[in-house]
Amino acid sequence: GLLHAKATSRRIGLGMCIATGEQVVLRAEQIIQELTEADGVRAVGAYLEDLDPVALEHAALALEEARRPLVVLKGGTSARGAEIASSHSGALGSDGRAFRALARELRITVADDPDDLLNLMYGSLVEQRRFLVLTLSGGLAAVAADVAKSTGLPLAAAASVRPKVEHEPGADVIPTNPLDLERVTKSDQEVATLIETAAGTTQDLGIVLLLSDRPALEGLLASLAELPPDVRRKIVICSE
Repeated sequence: GLLHAKATSRRIGLGMCIATGEQVVLRAEQIIQELTEADGVRAVGAYLEDLDPVALEHAALALEEARRPLVVLKGGTSARGAEIASSHSGALGSDGRAFRALARELRITVADDPDDLLNLMYGSLVEQRRFLVLTLSGGLAAVAADVAKSTGLPLAAAASVRPKVEHEPGADVIPTNPLDLERVTKSDQEVATLIETAAGTTQDLGIVLLLSDRPALEGLLASLAELPPDVRRKIVICSE
């Protein structure tokens, strides 16, 4: 219910939302594997407390073969969290590091919280192979660079993306990736122009736009909504 409400408020479409309860008859891993052949499914996200490693491996491998990303949010990875999960659903606690090691082996993307789960599911739908990360602050750009490194997000070389934005005479165009938009643009329209030009430089380039709270954010979103559909399909918008 929480994930569905969050997805609805952020206009992220969910093909289906399934709750397994205490998994007396059907386990989540079985349902995940069934989604391998479900029509219209492009990515699968799951919140798991108790898990069967063998069944999860079979499900993850089936999804990988079907080219459908699997993102998992694991509950009960801390001592207190495991205690609560056990009292709530009878789930056996597990070490968070052990689960992450298993996820790496099975090439499962691990989410840290419900918002992260939705962001990662949404981001996995972008088919581009390299990314230009745009932020609304220099500090956020530095954090984004660290996260890209830790999660293996492939960043395009800054020199390969050269959208021209008239900011100041002689100003550089794309000095870094991730790029602080407030350093090289003056208006929402300039941001949209930069994104449109960057998106057209190469076919395999995706754009991650990392938004932080600021006045008149609606104006920026309105400018982005006017971009051509082929450009909008390359953009993943994430909140800070």
